Amino acid sequence: MFDTLNERLAKVKNQLHKRRKWTNQLADYETELQEKQQAASNLKSKIEAARGDIEKLEEISFAHLLAILTGSTDERIQEKRDEIATTRLKYDESQRALAHIESSIKEIKNKMDALPDIDYEYQCIIEEKERLMEDANSPMTRRYNDLSENAAAIQSFLTEAKEAVLAGEKVGASLQEAIEKLQKAKGWGGLDMFGGGAFVTYVKHNHIDDAKESIHDAQTKMRMFHKELLDVNQDADLDIDIPGLLTFADFFFDGIFIDYIVQGKIEEAYEKAKEQQNEIDKVILQLNFRYDRKEKELNHLEEKKKQLLEGFGK
Repeated sequence: MFDTLNERLAKVKNQLHKRRKWTNQLADYETELQEKQQAASNLKSKIEAARGDIEKLEEISFAHLLAILTGSTDERIQEKRDEIATTRLKYDESQRALAHIESSIKEIKNKMDALPDIDYEYQCIIEEKERLMEDANSPMTRRYNDLSENAAAIQSFLTEAKEAVLAGEKVGASLQEAIEKLQKAKGWGGLDMFGGGAFVTYVKHNHIDDAKESIHDAQTKMRMFHKELLDVNQDADLDIDIPGLLTFADFFFDGIFIDYIVQGKIEEAYEKAKEQQNEIDKVILQLNFRYDRKEKELNHLEEKKKQLLEGFGK
């Protein structure tokens, strides 16, 4: 009887844990959504303002004609166009991020709606266990139930930790792709600096664009990794800057892929990607360490349960 109740309880507690996890993730996503929406609005305003400045600079006037003769207006117009291009890149990335966040919010809400009435089920199980324990009035029975609940909690942590590791490995794979593409861009960029011609410049641009896509993919997966870590870190006490994981890609969408000419920018992007990959590797290492330690603890609890069952009634 107790084994059946413990199995039901473990299942319900796992569902309760998932609901808590999804609730935390949902709150974090909604906060991030508001921040991204505000950032996107600011970027859009910046683009519109820059376009307005270009229109003013292009107005026909004596001052404009004079500026054309000196070349100053052309330079200012080009600066504004560069500013629009850089801001547009960041705006487009913010739109892709918003689409992913909104999709994730919808997915979490659907999963929460699909949950049964677990609060009622949990209360029924607890009340039934209390009645049985009062009838049994056995310290051994109470000890066995305590061990079962502790084991269920550890098993829940192991499941979440494994999911977090898998999410981190996906981030690492995307970062590795970006590093490889930036490595190619570095090589072709070096040739371009020595007058490689239009073909070399074209190939370099393609590798940079490919790297940008890999960075976007890594950032999307980083967001999912971040949400997995929110819950696991409560039990694992990881020594990492979890919020900082979400800001690393800002560097890549701050004009880094606009200025194709400057080889140093490609080098800097390459080093940043490698640094972030090292951070992800460090987090995965910590998670695996905590996983192994908890798994040993679970095995120890299961052995204690087995011993209690074997000794019951002797």
